[in-house]
Amino acid sequence: MSKCAMTQLCTYEGMFMMTKEQLQAILMKDKTYDGKFYCGARTTRTVCLPSCAAKNCKMENIIIFDTLQDALKAGYHPCLRCRPDHLEWQGSHKELVSRTKALINTTYKEKFSINDLSGKLFVNGSYLARTFKKETGETLLSYFNSVRCEKAASLLARKDLSISFISSETGFCSASHFTKVFKDHYHCTPNEYRKRSNTGKLKKQTL
Repeated sequence: MSKCAMTQLCTYEGMFMMTKEQLQAILMKDKTYDGKFYCGARTTRTVCLPSCAAKNCKMENIIIFDTLQDALKAGYHPCLRCRPDHLEWQGSHKELVSRTKALINTTYKEKFSINDLSGKLFVNGSYLARTFKKETGETLLSYFNSVRCEKAASLLARKDLSISFISSETGFCSASHFTKVFKDHYHCTPNEYRKRSNTGKLKKQTL
């Protein structure tokens, strides 16, 4: 076993390898230790920062790495919650919101589902919804619909496309639902938007 790869220590209940200081840092989720050592979960083969809130494995299944590179060489993959490979992020809510928006921008045609979104982002659904609302001031559904409406607005510039087609093309279940959501967002119906789009007098809702 390479000296730089793992820290062999005093044991906790004789089950795992780490120092008492490292144990305390993990239990307290102490961010000051992030980057000083890394925690590998033997059961999932995931490597985390000491402060990671996602760690829920038993302490005897945790092994310590001196560097992230050592963990990667040993076959562990970076945790998608604390992202030890992006240490400057350190679990940033803003980064999660950015990833969520990027995902919605590519999946807006699909049926809205917090569980689907959170599953693709590898986070808890409630945590995702709460974090997104806290950082943006709007709900996931509100942002999801705003993306759909903006995509629809660009299609409305084409007079050869029907309202029904545009509603379907942007993921709405019906033209009537599309009209309602679009009006909530732009304060005018899709038809009114189309007629007024060349006048520059559109009033977009501030979300």
